[in-house]
Amino acid sequence: MKTQAKFYLLFLTLIWGISELFLRQKLAPFIHHSAVLVSIAASVIYLATTIFGKGKKSFFFIASIIIGTLLIKLLSIPIFGYNFTSIINSLFAITVEGIVFTILFTIQKTNKIEIILLSTFFGSYISAFIFRTIGIHLYPCNYLLSFNDTNGIFNFLVYEGFTWATFSVIFVLTTFLILSLVKIIKSIKLNHN
Repeated sequence: MKTQAKFYLLFLTLIWGISELFLRQKLAPFIHHSAVLVSIAASVIYLATTIFGKGKKSFFFIASIIIGTLLIKLLSIPIFGYNFTSIINSLFAITVEGIVFTILFTIQKTNKIEIILLSTFFGSYISAFIFRTIGIHLYPCNYLLSFNDTNGIFNFLVYEGFTWATFSVIFVLTTFLILSLVKIIKSIKLNHN
C-alpha cells in the first residue's frame, strides 16, 4: 500500500472513529446527536470513494475504515467504562451506515452532485430503517423502545430518518464543495507555475 493511501486510510478512520468515540458523549444532550454521527459517516464514505475510486480495490480500503472505526469505538469500554452490550447498537449503526453508503456511493456511474445527494438522502433512510428494525432487538434501549408501538417504524423514519437524511445531505454537500474548492485552488496554482 502506498504511503499516501495509508495516510488517507488512517485520516478517514480517525475522523469517523474519534467522532464516534467522543462526539456521542459531547452531543448526547442534543436531541439529534445520532444525525450528526450518521452525517460524518456519510461524508467519510463519500470522501473514501472519491479518494480510492469506485472499483473492487476501493472496497478493501473502505472496509478497513469501517473496521478501524469499530475498533476505535470499542475503546469506549475502557475509557468510559461502558459494557459491550451498551455500545452494541453503536457498533451495529457504524456497520450498517458503512455498508449502505459504500454500496450506494460505489455503484454510481456518475459524479453529479444531484445523484450523490440523492444517494446520501436514501442511504440515510435505508440505514435508519435497518437500524430501527434490528437495533431494537440487539439492545432495546429506552429511546428505541419509545418507537415500539404499531407505528413505531414509521414514526422512527419520519422523526429520525428525515433528520439523518437532512444532516447527511448538508454534510456531504459541504464535503463536495470543499473538494471542489481544493481542486480549483490546485488548478490555479498549476496555471501560475
